[in-house]
Amino acid sequence: MTSFSASQMAALTSAQVSALSVDQIEALDATQIAGLSAAQISSLGTDDIAEFSGEETGAISAKAISGLSVEAVSELSDDQLGALKPAQISALSTAQVKALTPEQIGKFSEAQVTALTASQVSVLDDAQIAELDVSKLSTKAVAGLSATQIGLLGEDQVEGITAAQVAAMNAAQLSALDGDDIAKFSTEEIGAISAKAISGLSVEAISELSDDQLGALKPAQISALSTTQIQALSEAQIALMSAEQLNALSADQVSVLSDTQIAELDATDIASLSTKSVVGLTTSQIEGMTTAQIEALTSKQVAAMSANQIAALEDDDIKQFSTEDIAAISTSAISGLSVEDISALTEEQLGAFTDPQLQSMNTNQVDAVIAAYHAF
Repeated sequence: MTSFSASQMAALTSAQVSALSVDQIEALDATQIAGLSAAQISSLGTDDIAEFSGEETGAISAKAISGLSVEAVSELSDDQLGALKPAQISALSTAQVKALTPEQIGKFSEAQVTALTASQVSVLDDAQIAELDVSKLSTKAVAGLSATQIGLLGEDQVEGITAAQVAAMNAAQLSALDGDDIAKFSTEEIGAISAKAISGLSVEAISELSDDQLGALKPAQISALSTTQIQALSEAQIALMSAEQLNALSADQVSVLSDTQIAELDATDIASLSTKSVVGLTTSQIEGMTTAQIEALTSKQVAAMSANQIAALEDDDIKQFSTEDIAAISTSAISGLSVEDISALTEEQLGAFTDPQLQSMNTNQVDAVIAAYHAF
């Protein structure tokens, strides 16, 4: 058989290859094996494949590797397994991958693990997953992991997950990781979670984010948090949020903040809220705000407030408004000022009312403005 060229070997029928003796199989070299097709490989028994050296096993073409029986795959020796090239690994069928023993999976080289495809990874069972070096999976392969498989990952495997892999994970996959798992994520990994996937973090994981992890969240991630996740943030976490993070909050997110969460926002924090998010403040939240918080509202924020929000402000709150704030109240919101509010205004504040505002006032409000002026 050693005299056969690769092309001659390729010309043999499957029946002819199957009829080769053990001695003839042993006599084949890597070049000859490289010419065999999947059909020819499949005609060889497990004992025949066992005669292949590591070099010969590595010579099987990627197109022909699918010819290996599942039995042959499960019985590959360490040398044979180690000789498989990345292209061969990628070409294995899901049935062949399922046939690999957990021990074989554990002996995969970095290059071999990286060569696994998403469809191949998706069929790995619990025992195989336990032996897999997850950190070496490609980002495309990570996408193949089911939530169930991710939930089975051990502590070391979770710690080994890279930022690039985290970026490839979806919400369902992240939801399989509990608070202790997420606690192992570095700030880089936390920041790598996509805005689409961030909703997968459990409320437990959210509430247990460390100061550094919380600080690593990008504005786009903050905006994508569900209202349930926002409610899970502790008062201490709210207090640690940066101006950029607070500015990213949506109206819906702001509307679910508890009184104790709102209380943690200092003057700078309040001023950091976007005009769109200020719209989300409920009348109850506004009524619970401190004088310092009200005073921190910017003119642009005041301009975004509704009549109901303005009405929720007490006399002492309105007195904290600058003349710019007074002038910023929209004509649609001016009706929220009570007669008592107007009566408590200073002469400078009264003078800040614009013509459109005055024209939008009802009779009682106009009378209150006139009376307040006469009091000075």
